Amino acid sequence: MKQRRRSHFELRAAIRTLGITKTQLSRACGVDFSTVWRWVDGKALIPDYAWTILALLDEEEPDDINAILKGMPKDWDIEYDDVFPAGVSYKDMIKIWHPDKTKRDTALEMSVINEFKNFS
Repeated sequence: MKQRRRSHFELRAAIRTLGITKTQLSRACGVDFSTVWRWVDGKALIPDYAWTILALLDEEEPDDINAILKGMPKDWDIEYDDVFPAGVSYKDMIKIWHPDKTKRDTALEMSVINEFKNFS
């Protein structure tokens, strides 16, 4: 089963929710620290196995773990600060994520940015 693509904003939310560091995530996933930075910054797609590891880190109930192992992904609640770090404006994010700038499909990122643009 192909899982849906998830944004780096949701990855930021997962890291914040779990209270883990990027170094801890890199160790749990068995990847170099710079790889996690690329995921967090949106420079690289986040592999499905990273989402599975994050979900397992958050679950204690056997039923939830079985659901995760069957490919039922956990959704993370994205907050304003996951999308707009301190000092970053809506216009700044558009300059970073607009498809004309990135030359790739950033529809998911743009939808999250637009969803949070009026929150403050």
